[in-house]
Amino acid sequence: MARTLSVLLVALAAVYLIVGLITLSGGDRRSTYVMGAAVVFQSVPWWLCRRGRLQASALILVTTVLAAVTVAATFGQGIHDIGVVAYPIVFVFAGLTLNRRLFALCVGLTLAAVTWLALGEAHGWFVTQPLFRDPTNLVYLTGLTILLLVGALAVHLLATNVRRSLGLARQELAEHKKTEEALTRAEAKLEKLHQASYELAGCRTEDGIYQLTVKAAEEILDFTLCTLDIIEGDRLVVKATSRELPPGASTESSLDEGLAGKTIRTGKSIVFGSLDEVPEAEPTREDFCSGISAPIGDLGVFQVVSTRPNAFTEEDARALGLLLAHTTATIRRVRLEGELKGQAIHDVLTGVYNRRFFNEVIEREMARSKRYAHPVAFVMIDVNRFKEINDRFGHLMGDRVLQGVADVLRQSVRDSDTVIRYGGDEFLVILPETNGNAGPAVERIRAAIAKRNVENPLLDFPVTLAIGVDHWHPDDPRSIESVLIEADRRMYEDKQLSHA
Repeated sequence: MARTLSVLLVALAAVYLIVGLITLSGGDRRSTYVMGAAVVFQSVPWWLCRRGRLQASALILVTTVLAAVTVAATFGQGIHDIGVVAYPIVFVFAGLTLNRRLFALCVGLTLAAVTWLALGEAHGWFVTQPLFRDPTNLVYLTGLTILLLVGALAVHLLATNVRRSLGLARQELAEHKKTEEALTRAEAKLEKLHQASYELAGCRTEDGIYQLTVKAAEEILDFTLCTLDIIEGDRLVVKATSRELPPGASTESSLDEGLAGKTIRTGKSIVFGSLDEVPEAEPTREDFCSGISAPIGDLGVFQVVSTRPNAFTEEDARALGLLLAHTTATIRRVRLEGELKGQAIHDVLTGVYNRRFFNEVIEREMARSKRYAHPVAFVMIDVNRFKEINDRFGHLMGDRVLQGVADVLRQSVRDSDTVIRYGGDEFLVILPETNGNAGPAVERIRAAIAKRNVENPLLDFPVTLAIGVDHWHPDDPRSIESVLIEADRRMYEDKQLSHA
């Protein structure tokens, strides 16, 4: 199209040069010079634009200025010189737009103007002299007609450009507004994620982590329901749910079942806009449409669902993934702290509490005893002939004997009682709420150790225990240390009796 327009414009310039020669032969040299200059000055900028050396907007400006200067320069020579200039100008504008419809309009209007002038000559509408006897009159009348159209075309071009510019501006403003809104939402999510990570860092229990994760997800995402499941053995166990989750809407499941199982196996988040995309899903409600199933590391699965189709985006999945990364790290930290704490307060060999834990639990038991005005029993236990066991059977056998005694003690006391390895082959059992009577507990311990000797003998002689008991009550003026010394003394009395 551009090549065709270029050829037409060159042809028009050639036509006007021929017309200029005809005019020259008639003696009107000024009009010829003006017309030739107009054609050259209007065509050269257009040619530069076509070559890429001049911007289109600059071409419009140059063309308009040259036209105005030419008109001003020839104004005193007669209005027909303005007509000479006008005709090439309109075609330069038409060529500049490179618009096929506009160019066709210019050609059509030109033909209409020529036809109109021809009819006017035939009927004597415009001039009394024959029009075609003087070519400059033809150029003048034609150009004058088209000059009226140039303004309309220029206004049309200007209005089109302004309208297009305004449309682009509105589109850019709308996109800018959407971008700002998206950034605002992203900043809000990041702020909530930061707050959630700060709160998670302060959690000390797994239940607290689960509840806080659900709360943070409710603030970050827009969903109907959510559930947080943690792996226990070969099962996924529900640990926390959203506030709106009805009873029974989330159930335990096998690691090999459903969408949660697939999430665990792949270790990747699954975003679905409809249930047709996830045939593994087993929705508990018929109105569930879309959702996200995201792994909590290798510890569990977090799932959100919505009753709206396509309610979640990849951006939502990434935000949830960031939250769950903090959740995973916090769970691991709390579990590790629990393991370390357990190791710190438990005896490595027997698994019962160690002497360090005794210093913590004794204050708690004393406070409870004072609050309820109930005495606390302290039972000191020692393994008889333990040195002989080590000497004859070795320390490994001695360790097995201590482990067996610890098992018997754990099984013979209540959950509220505390078994402590006090040192060497000595154990301490703290019995709250016994009303000053620890006899039944002592008898259970002796019966259990005797039964174990029969069912699981370790030595060629039975393992026996020396036991001493003393009580402390809120009105007792003695210290706990004094009570333990008394229990220890009674234990050694019992040991002496067992040797006698």
